[in-house]
Order: sequence, then structure tokens, then C-alpha cells
Amino acid sequence: MLLAMNLGNSSLACGVFEGERLVTRVRIVSSVERSADEYEALLGSILRSKGVAPAEIKASALASVVPDLNEILGGAVEQLLGAPPFMISPAVESGLTFNTDNYMELGSDLLANAAAAVALYRTSCIVVDFGTALSFTVVDGAGCVHGAAIAPGLRGAVHSLVSDTAQLPHVELQPPPRAIGTNTIHAIQSGIVFGYAGMVEAIVHRMQRELPERATVVVTGGMSPRIVDEISVVDDRAPDLTLHGVRLIAERNRVV
Repeated sequence: MLLAMNLGNSSLACGVFEGERLVTRVRIVSSVERSADEYEALLGSILRSKGVAPAEIKASALASVVPDLNEILGGAVEQLLGAPPFMISPAVESGLTFNTDNYMELGSDLLANAAAAVALYRTSCIVVDFGTALSFTVVDGAGCVHGAAIAPGLRGAVHSLVSDTAQLPHVELQPPPRAIGTNTIHAIQSGIVFGYAGMVEAIVHRMQRELPERATVVVTGGMSPRIVDEISVVDDRAPDLTLHGVRLIAERNRVV
């Protein structure tokens, strides 16, 4: 078994794979305040509760956009599994080529998204990832990454709005019944949910115009279920795309 991990600023998503099959998934809140011992205990406990004994996991791989946590989480995984995780980065073999100014700038999560999109769809794709940040990754069917776009994420937008504005309450992030909000909560939901849906559509339309052929639009990321139904340009939903990408890159590097 392989433990594939995607570490973001808000959460750590983990998937246990047996070959290509995703056996189980785990998501925990990520925090630089936790020690390696705490991560080890938490991750081990959750895996066991899902019927996976850590001893059954033979290797691990990590895509991380939180450098401050890499050593802590790596230490936790080494304590739990007996070896540190394989680190995903543009420097490792991914099967991808790059039509960008500096391919080493590409985040490991975007790299994993591109690798998985090529393997699963075998055509040009725009991967829209609703994580801590909202990212768009463009990759063609031959595995060439043409670039990306990055915007603040949904959760960050809500936090920024309510923390900087004294009279606005925290709200649940879901579509309101109407675009014209008749109360404060619905007004905020309209601005964030419909506003972000419109932003995704606008960026995708611009990207499509810059490509020689129409790209398949794939949505992933932990926040995507809250908004995906409001976006008209989505062709497919792949909630575990990043984890599959981590698995594929790990396999290409003979980690498992």
C-alpha cells in the first residue's frame, strides 16, 4: 500500500492506495503548532479507525505547499511508517514537460494535478482546484504544462471579508436562494459563491481562447462541492485528482 499526501495551508489530505485503487481517504486540519508526535498519533489513529494498519503501508509520498511543515510531517510519517515520505516536486520525474518561464516554480499540488489529468483524460485539460488557493493548471494531452492561474481561495475570501469588516457575520459557504440577497448572510453568500463561479467561468473562457483546441475542464479540491454546481463550464469532477497524481508520480519514481 502507498500513502499519498497533499499538504495545504488549511488541511492535509491523505489517500491509501492499493495499486490504482483508493482504499480510503483521510483529511485533517494542518497546523504548524502540531508536533511530529501529534501528527503521528493523529494520522495513525485515523488510519486504524478506517481499518488500515500502518504496518500495511509500504511507502509514502507527499506533495506540499507548506515548507514550514515538511520536516514536522516528514518526521511524523517516518515515525509511523519507518521511512520518510518521497517529496513531490518539479525536480523529480513526473512524465511532464513544461512550456513555462521557470518550471521549478510550479507547486507540487499543481504538478500532481497535471500528471493525473494527463493519465486520466489523455486530452488537453484545465484543472480547477478549490484548495486553500484557487488554482487553474493547463496541460495538454501530450503532458506539456502550459501554465497556471492562481487566486485567493474561497475560505480565505470569506475570512478576509468578515475579519476586516466589523459588522459582517461569519457565514456558511453555500449558494443562497437568489443573487439579490435580502439579508446580510445571503448577500455575503451571493457575493462569494456567485462571484467565484463567475471568476472561474471568466478565467476558463480566457484560457480556452488561448489554446489551439478546447480543453476539458476538471474540478477538484476540498472546497469544490460548495460551488461546483454554480459553474457552467465544468466537464468533470475529480475530488481525488491530486492524490492520484501523487500516486502516479510516486510510481514513476519507483517509490512503490
